[in-house]
Amino acid sequence: MRSLFEDSRGRLWVGTDNGLFLKEGEHLVRVDQPGAHGALDVHAITEDNEHHIVAGGSHLISLGAGQDREIPLPGIYSQNKVVSILEASDGTLWVGTASGLLHQLHGKFERRPGALLHRADSAPNKRWHNLDRNSWQRLVGLSRRHIETHW
Repeated sequence: MRSLFEDSRGRLWVGTDNGLFLKEGEHLVRVDQPGAHGALDVHAITEDNEHHIVAGGSHLISLGAGQDREIPLPGIYSQNKVVSILEASDGTLWVGTASGLLHQLHGKFERRPGALLHRADSAPNKRWHNLDRNSWQRLVGLSRRHIETHW
């Protein structure tokens, strides 16, 4: 197990190295389908303002309302290992990847220049897992208002 998430309806989602699962009763039911990039390993899960589940790891997917889809990320596939996801109040997504921070603007993702996250000792840390909104604010050094109104 890599991540756990409870959505707004109280459902429990489980991210593993072998897919995304939803707890139904006493069972876990796999809800993602292996796509063009193979099985999804899930390191981060969130819910967007339309109540779609967004999950990422080996790639990024959105599930909900019969509109399950893979969300394309820019750059080389191997650089886009998703480790964290945050939706801003304006509905745009911020995605932390193995090679830096991506921001969804006008439906497309753009890499944020200079947004590679570092630990306090300045050694690169490319694995930030399951960050909440406050952790994101501290890591990128921006206020919530700045994140939600700029770029």
